[in-house]
Amino acid sequence: MQLMPATGKDMKVGDVAEIEPNIHAGAKYMRFMINQYYANEPMTQLDKGLFTFASYNAGPGRVRSLRKEAEKKGLDPNV
Repeated sequence: MQLMPATGKDMKVGDVAEIEPNIHAGAKYMRFMINQYYANEPMTQLDKGLFTFASYNAGPGRVRSLRKEAEKKGLDPNV
């Protein structure tokens, strides 16, 4: 799941160098991000999932700044 070692440790699922703990940590981290960043956003469930994938790859701060930029350009920051 390409987790940073510190993130893997924070997920408390074991050695993320092994397959099952790595997948478990990745799934747990995805759930954390949905709850932390998108649970209360006015988005469809699909868009919450897609924004979470984007945050997993690019980082939640980067996604947040791109959403603000989209809004400044008159685009819907929630899709």
